[in-house]
Amino acid sequence: MKNTLNNKIFRMLADLILVTTIVLLAVVWNSTSKSIIGN
Repeated sequence: MKNTLNNKIFRMLADLILVTTIVLLAVVWNSTSKSIIGN
């Protein structure tokens, strides 16, 4: 039972890290694109 709970928490953390990484990459990409274009 404890192992299942740990797996759920680990999956939630993994999803959170994945989403955070994607959002950060999108923000950085957006900033660099604007800088290159000159807006």
